[in-house]
Amino acid sequence: MNKFIFAVLGAACCPMPATANEILPSTKSEMTQIAAGETKAVVAHGICRQITNNNAVPVMIPHRTAEEWSVGTSSFLAGARPGLTVQNCPPQPPTEDCFLWSGWLFPTHGGSFSPIGTAGVQWEGPSGNDNVGFGDYPDAYGSDEAPGPFYLAVNGTLDGLAIGKRTRVIIYSGKNFTGDVLLDETGPKVYSNEFPDFLIPNWKDGDWSSGGPLFDQFTPDKRHMFSGYPMHSWGYGSVKVTCN
Repeated sequence: MNKFIFAVLGAACCPMPATANEILPSTKSEMTQIAAGETKAVVAHGICRQITNNNAVPVMIPHRTAEEWSVGTSSFLAGARPGLTVQNCPPQPPTEDCFLWSGWLFPTHGGSFSPIGTAGVQWEGPSGNDNVGFGDYPDAYGSDEAPGPFYLAVNGTLDGLAIGKRTRVIIYSGKNFTGDVLLDETGPKVYSNEFPDFLIPNWKDGDWSSGGPLFDQFTPDKRHMFSGYPMHSWGYGSVKVTCN
């Protein structure tokens, strides 16, 4: 059994002051106290879990290192957790620096085509732009009833991605985080499929500051244009979005 959980339960007789928890950014303390009957989201080392304490006493959840929290057979998440219910955190709304944006047209900082940060239907299909935050997305496309993070973009043609500056994005070719890793990048980054320069002059080297504070992070060295259209096939697998 996991040695940490026994240390946690054994320490419950001497409660420590509760530390404020946020889903974003990562939990800042070395341990998180969860009172009896309480549920808290704990984020550490890029992994978020929602933990409910069903015990009659408080518990302390260790996450100072990745090995304590999630890596290896001796970690908290790998071991027995008596009296605790551990679930994946629900996806979170995007913030200005924690987001994955996808566009049905080439990404821009304003005007025509697909301004980064916008979301919603822009054309029949329905097609448009998607913008999501921290979360695990086992089906990137989803369905009409349960759209995934690339649903609107893929209904057009997935031609653009933008990753916020505190955000890591992993795109898998298969659903449920299986298959090849198509992209594993930390922002700020903007990706576009290939398009002729006359459509958006100076896309690579132009000044995007006129678009507002959101675009200050996407300096020319953070913009990448692919040769061809590789992203057209990226929208049917799965996606992990983590933020630090």
